[in-house]
Amino acid sequence: MIIQSQENDVATVRMNDPEHRNAFSMPMRIALLNAFRALEADQNVRAVVFTGGDKQFCVGGDITAMGNQPMGAALDRMRI
Repeated sequence: MIIQSQENDVATVRMNDPEHRNAFSMPMRIALLNAFRALEADQNVRAVVFTGGDKQFCVGGDITAMGNQPMGAALDRMRI
């Protein structure tokens, strides 16, 4: 879902779901949230480069998944 790397004090977080063109799905959101929380706590990281795939950064929200979830789940997505 994401690829993380670090060189010296610069971390790179890359979205890696080419099949879905890096759609901003709930699993992607959770993976990114976890990655950024871990990087925030890492005293050795001074900068983060956030990038997407080779052909696209992110196509936006995963509207297929949005349509399959109840309203409560939609409200939970807004809280992240």
